[in-house]
This record gives sequence, C-alpha cells and structure tokens, in this order.
Amino acid sequence: MSQSRVSRPFLILALLCCCSYVVYALYFNVIGSSATVMMDYFKISESQQGFIVTMQSIGALAATVFLAMWGERYNKITAIVFGLILFASGSVLIGLSPFYADAGSGYFVMLFLVLAAGIGFTFVDIMVNGSVADNFKKNQGTVLSVVHGSHGLGSMLAPLLVTAIVRPELASSFSRPFLFIGVATVVVFVIFALAGKKITPFTAYADMTEIKKRVRQNPAEIFKAKESWILLAAGTFYFAFQIGTSNWLPTYCRQTLQMEYSESGNLLTMFFAGALVMRFINPLLLRRAKPKTLFCLTAIGSCICMGAALFTTNIPAVTVLVTISGFLQGAQSIFLVMMGCALFPSRTASAAAIVSLAIGVSSLVFPFVMGLVAEAASLTWSLALIVISFLVSALIIYLLGRKRELG
Repeated sequence: MSQSRVSRPFLILALLCCCSYVVYALYFNVIGSSATVMMDYFKISESQQGFIVTMQSIGALAATVFLAMWGERYNKITAIVFGLILFASGSVLIGLSPFYADAGSGYFVMLFLVLAAGIGFTFVDIMVNGSVADNFKKNQGTVLSVVHGSHGLGSMLAPLLVTAIVRPELASSFSRPFLFIGVATVVVFVIFALAGKKITPFTAYADMTEIKKRVRQNPAEIFKAKESWILLAAGTFYFAFQIGTSNWLPTYCRQTLQMEYSESGNLLTMFFAGALVMRFINPLLLRRAKPKTLFCLTAIGSCICMGAALFTTNIPAVTVLVTISGFLQGAQSIFLVMMGCALFPSRTASAAAIVSLAIGVSSLVFPFVMGLVAEAASLTWSLALIVISFLVSALIIYLLGRKRELG
C-alpha cells in the first residue's frame, strides 16, 4: 500500500476531528455568552443559570465514567459520530424552544436537553482525543495542538456568534445560536458518518478484537492507579478557571465594568483568541520543555494576569490582561491529555476520559458555586475563586511530576 494511500485517510480523520471540535466548542461556550439573555427569557437567577451548566455536566459525567471503563472496546470513529448526532439534537431543540415554550417557562425542558447534549459532546471530546493518541503516535503533540486549536477557534467564535445574532432586547433570540450550531453539527455528523466508514480500515480500529478482549478483562483498570485521581484533581481545578471564565466573564463585564453587550462578548473572544494562538505555537514549546513544566509555568503567568484584571476598571488594561491570560492557559488541556496518555499508554480513551471527567466535575460544581458567590458577594469574588483554583491545579501537577514521568 502506497504512502499516499495511507496518509490521506489520516489527514481526513484529523480534519474531521477538527470540525467536530469546532462545533463542540461553539456549543460549549455559547451558554456563557448568552447567559444574561437566557436569564431574561426564562426569568431565572444567577444560580439557576449556573444550574443549567450543572445539569449539562451530569450528562457529561455519566458519559465520561462509561467511556473511562468501556470506551476502549468501541470504534472511536463510530463513537464520535454518535456523540455528534446526540448533541446536535439537543442544540437544535434548544434553538426551537421559543416555538414550544413561552417566556418564563421551558426551564425544565432546557435542563433535560442540556443533559442529553452533555452526553453527546462528551463522546466527541473523549473519543477525538483518544483517536488522535491511537492514530498519530509519532506526532501526537502536533496533531493534538492542531485539533485543540480548532476547539480554540470555536471557543473564540462563540461570543462573536452570540453578539451577531442575539438581540438583548428580544429575550427569545437567545435560541438563535443554538439552532445555528445544531444545524452545523448535523452537517458535520453526516460528513463524518460517510467518510468514517471509508477510512476505518486504515486506522487503529481496523481490527478491534484484541482491544475488546483487554478491556473486557479489566474495564476499571485506570481507576486503580492513584495517579489518575491526582491528575483528575489537577484537571478539575484548572477547568474551573476556563469554564468559570467562559460562563461568567461576559456577565462580570456588563455588571461590574458597565460594558456594552457586544463589548463583553468581544472580551471573551479575546481570551479565546489568545488561547488559539498558544495552541498553534504549542508544538514549538513542546520541543523545548515537557508538558508538566509548561503547564505549571503558564498557569502561574495566566493567574497573575487574570488576577490583575480583577483589580482594575480600565477597559484597555483589562482587555490586554485577559487576552494574555487566555494565551498563557491556552494549551493546558493538551498538556493534561499528553500527561494522561503518558501515564496510561494502552488506555488512551480512559486517559482522555480523565480530562473529560475533570471538565464534567468542574462544570457540575463551579458555575453553580460562582452564581451563589455572586449573589452573596460579587462576581469579582467569583472570578477570584477560580484564579486561586487554577494555582492549586499547577501545584498538584508540580507535586505529581516530582514522583512520576508525565510525558
């Protein structure tokens, strides 16, 4: 078989993973960008808005535990396709909610839909990471950086999409981004489903017999290692920072800094734009330092910048500091996946599931807690809480890295 025939399927797989991550990131970040309009439409408080993300995280956690134990026995391409159609369905139905739920109602239907969507995008998240680890072993860091760069692109575009098509004075317009993202995800699903069948024989999933046998013998293998729990703790504290920023930074800007609706969305875009740049230059950094070292150093710098942004009301200064903070933390998820795969090289889906489980736990706890803190004190204290959380994450990785080789 010629090299060109071998390389083309892998290029297609990488492109499909990138497209899946773009729509996943768009969906994941649109809730925070449209939070104030959603609260107006459903007539809910900050804590109830945070509970939407919490409910979504329950679905994500359920999917993560399932995939951590049994994900290795499935063709990851098929699993990605399943995840795409599930969260596409949830997004489309949320987008259509003004047609079946009047203003002030439909909140509990929304909770059910985000629960289903959480299951779907978790399948995409875990299996994309596992697929890259399985099929791009020699250049895993580079391909992961590109794929996660596409996630950064989607995260950056989400606030722009919201400010472009949502009208704050029309509360029902919160649904428009969900409908747009849902339709886009259906398109990605169709392409992935058709192309996936053709490229599977060239991938690591051409013969699943041995893989299924190993997983069937010991499905909970990864949970027996204490390093997996330590990595989970580090990831949970980091994603508290990323998810908390995504969900509450625009609201903080509008309520505390008195920024316009579009300006607050643009600031979140700058945060993710910085992250996107980091993800594309990350392969160069990985040539000079190990993931654990880069994780700790960039975490400290990012926390310093975000912390400083909370102590000033000068909008240009806040913009610069938030952008730099986003840049410095932009590759943390890549570092976590690489460290997990280094710890568990034969269980890539389970290793990726550790990172996804961290996302789920953070989403389950921190947006809701931040909403409570905002109601009791202020959003400034809510954001300060996640800055401290990020520092704790860096400390955990530093201590774990002293005992084990993390890539």
